[in-house]
Amino acid sequence: MKYFVFVLSVGIMLTGCDLFNPEEELPIYVSIEDPLVEIRAQPSLFSAAGIKDAWVFLQNEQIGVFEMPVVVPVLPNESGTTLRIGGGVFETGLSGFRLEYPFWDDVNLSLDGALPLDTVVVRPRFRYFPRDTSLVYAYEAGFEGGSTNIESLTPTSNHTTIQVSTEDKFVGLQSGKVNFTSTRFQFEGVSPLLSLPQTGFNDIWCEVSYRNDIPFTVLMVGLAPGSPIEVELPTNVVFSSPNEWNTAYIHLNDLARSLPAGAVFKLIFRASSLEAGTSSGRNGFLFLDHIRLIHFSE
Repeated sequence: MKYFVFVLSVGIMLTGCDLFNPEEELPIYVSIEDPLVEIRAQPSLFSAAGIKDAWVFLQNEQIGVFEMPVVVPVLPNESGTTLRIGGGVFETGLSGFRLEYPFWDDVNLSLDGALPLDTVVVRPRFRYFPRDTSLVYAYEAGFEGGSTNIESLTPTSNHTTIQVSTEDKFVGLQSGKVNFTSTRFQFEGVSPLLSLPQTGFNDIWCEVSYRNDIPFTVLMVGLAPGSPIEVELPTNVVFSSPNEWNTAYIHLNDLARSLPAGAVFKLIFRASSLEAGTSSGRNGFLFLDHIRLIHFSE
């Protein structure tokens, strides 16, 4: 009788182990590294500037948002083994506001054939949705061919201007350069008037590539129909990258919709090297390149 109770107890214990400690699935590791986005199709040119995160989905289920490079453990399930990776940016340059950039197509990767504990390396190459059929480029400034497409405002003798330069560039052969001196320390550059979608859920973003040791801001100015008064719609973000080119992605949906339908808009690029407590500025520079204002075609 004692022997029977002992055997029964051991049986219950073994069953309990199987019940409460089931065999764990082993993940496949996905190493996401060296992300690039194609910023020019002909000839093809890729850049890593401004790409911050990988938005990772298994089928339609989101696994998470990860700064790259990163190794992500993935447990394939019955719904499939297709991994979808979207490219993420800092909204208007703010690290606390991370969004999947809507104009880049996702990168898809099949995990078929990968075994548990394998490491699958993926180097995402993001591409924009097609121009004209999917995306509208409401404004572009590339500084090629000697044109800036930015008007330099010079209301005072302290203002400087933007000039086409071959000294440095983000893409192509030229960029726009603003030189700051002790006597010319203010800059304000303005785009032409623009029409933008003001209803629905159409995403509107401005892309600005820059290298600078004088910080600058980007804002939008709106003019309501029939009104002579310009309304400034600031983004309230200062951009600076003295050692390397960077790209800022500036979200403008709410700004465009804050004015009545039929309003027109323009971008303003503003900078100052004025030393605090003085009437003179410090020497410095601001390079701008590859500026684009983009929204969906519908």
